[in-house]
Amino acid sequence: MDKIKKILSTTYNNKYLRENTIPVFVGTTGLGKTSLVKEFAEEVGAKLVPLPLSTKDPFEISGMLFPDKENKRVVEFDVSIFRDLKDGDILFLDEVLNAPLATFKSLLTVLSERTLGSGYKLPDIMICGAANEEGMTKLLPQVSQRFLFYKVWENLKIFSKYFKDKYFLDASTLEAAFDVISEDKFNGSFLNNYSTPRFFEHSINLYLENGFSVNDNFHEILESAMIENKIGSIPLENGTIISENEMVSWKILYNLYKKSKQ
Repeated sequence: MDKIKKILSTTYNNKYLRENTIPVFVGTTGLGKTSLVKEFAEEVGAKLVPLPLSTKDPFEISGMLFPDKENKRVVEFDVSIFRDLKDGDILFLDEVLNAPLATFKSLLTVLSERTLGSGYKLPDIMICGAANEEGMTKLLPQVSQRFLFYKVWENLKIFSKYFKDKYFLDASTLEAAFDVISEDKFNGSFLNNYSTPRFFEHSINLYLENGFSVNDNFHEILESAMIENKIGSIPLENGTIISENEMVSWKILYNLYKKSKQ
């Protein structure tokens, strides 16, 4: 995922790219695309403004026309989400490929000229997005050419650092668990999210909370995982003590750590 961060950073910090390109990361739901954009925004101290396109009607993008009786004309009222943007903000277009075609058309001026229908010029912001290929809208060239699409591949192993830092799992345990989940096709099920980070993390939490696992081999890997206690001496309810540097069940140690943080 470092590549996504690099693309975001390069775009955000280069005025020309920021004003003229819109990177969109495309991949199966559950890959962590949105989470990475949120993480990047926090790192640079930018306000992230999400705009889920699949749920928006055209007038929620372009604004609406209202009669101005005093001046005997029709005026265009802009949508507040755009008018409230400030320099340095990141406008995040989510579910880009699932938006109605009419919604895309209403976005054209915003995307290409950074201008609203009323003529209001958007501040100096970055626009980026995320998309799923499932159920995608067929885009017209004048729409698709506004974006730079980047394919995000389903490879659990590139998330090793995230799972190691959060769950204290060592590299060999993670690799074995990744392989089991990635190879499991769930008996030909139509489901295709089994090899995504979201599903993998959900599987870990199901095991930790309820001892349940979607796969017997996955359960066995986590059940037998041992890690070194680097927290310090830990007294248990039964009177025994887990000594510092002692090898202990990963499940027991992680749950004790989690409980201490509550």
